[in-house]
Amino acid sequence: MNSLDANDLLPGDVLLYRASNAWKNAMSVLIRKLDGTEVSHAGLYLGDEQVGESLIMGNPGLHPNPLHYSIAGCDWVEVRRLTSTHELGAVLTAANRRLSDGSRYGFDQILLVAAICVAHKVNLGDGLLRKIIYGVLHRANEFIRLISSEGREPMICSEFVYRAYDEALLEDDDVYSLAILSQSRREPRRRWAGRRIRERLFAARPETEIPTIEPGSLFARILDEPEGPGELLYATAAPVDVSEAELDAMIYEWTGEQVPFMAGSAAGNAVATANEKAPEVSETQVEALAREFVSSIADAPFVDNADREFRCTAPLSASPAQKALAVIADYVTPGDLLNSPSLETIGRLYP
Repeated sequence: MNSLDANDLLPGDVLLYRASNAWKNAMSVLIRKLDGTEVSHAGLYLGDEQVGESLIMGNPGLHPNPLHYSIAGCDWVEVRRLTSTHELGAVLTAANRRLSDGSRYGFDQILLVAAICVAHKVNLGDGLLRKIIYGVLHRANEFIRLISSEGREPMICSEFVYRAYDEALLEDDDVYSLAILSQSRREPRRRWAGRRIRERLFAARPETEIPTIEPGSLFARILDEPEGPGELLYATAAPVDVSEAELDAMIYEWTGEQVPFMAGSAAGNAVATANEKAPEVSETQVEALAREFVSSIADAPFVDNADREFRCTAPLSASPAQKALAVIADYVTPGDLLNSPSLETIGRLYP
C-alpha cells in the first residue's frame, strides 16, 4: 500500500487508525474484534495538518488536533477519499460547525464499544463475552447519564466523520452522503434525508432498512419483542462489579491478545480474578442494559437546532428503540467507513 505524508492529504480525507501494540488498549482491541476490521478510531483531515476528531485523552471531546499528535502511537493510518471529484467545502463547513462547539459533545471509547455490541450480532452463548458486554454497557450507560446531566450530547469518532459528509447537503442521497454496507445484505445503503425519515422509519425493519443494525443483534431483538419494542427493563442483579483493569483482562482473554506489560502467569491470574469476582450474567440481563443504552441514545440532549433536522421527530407512541433508529450515524463504526464504497483508499500514513 502507498506510503503517504502530510503533503499527500486533501481536506476532507477520512483517516482510520490502527493502534500500535505499545499503545493499544483493551477497548480498541475489542472494537477491532467485534467490528471485524483492523481499525478502531476515525478522524477527518481538515487541511493545514489539522485533524477533526473525538478524543478521550488530553483534551476530551470533539476538537481539531495537529496531525502529528493525532497519529502518534499508531502502526498506520489508512487514508480514504470520496470517489467522486466534488469539491468538499460543504463537508468541511459541516465538520467545522460541530468542531466550533466541540466542548458540548462527550466521547468515551466505551460508547463506540457499546454501540457495536448493541448493533452487531454477538455470541451471547459465550459466558465470558456476556460478562464483558454487560460491563461495557453498564459503564456506557453511566457515561451517557453523566454527560446528559451536563447538557452534552454523546458522539463517537466515526459518527462525527459520517455526519460531516451526511450533513453537507440535505438532499436525499446527495453526492456527499456516504453509503454504508448493509449488515444484512452487504449492499450499499445510504442514509435517509431528515425530512423523509419519519414516514419511512416506522414501517421499516432493521434488517432490511437500517444498514448499521445487524439481524440477530441486541437492537434487532429489542425491536422484535412481542410485548413492544424498546420497553425499558432494568437488570435485577447488581452490575458486574469488576475494576477497569479486570474488565480489560477479560477482554484480552476473550480476544486472544497479549495483555500489554503483563506476561504469562500475571495475565492469567488477572483473568482468573476477574472471572471469579464477576457474577454470572444472563442474556436477559444483557438485553436489559442494551435497552437502557438504546433509550439513553434516543433521549440524549440536542446540541443545537440545526441538529434537529437530522433527528427523527417521532410520535409519542414511538418506542425508544424506534427513536434511536432515526439516526444511523449513532451506530456507524470505523469499520463501516473502512468498507464504504463511497470512499477509496489512497494509501497509509506510517508515523
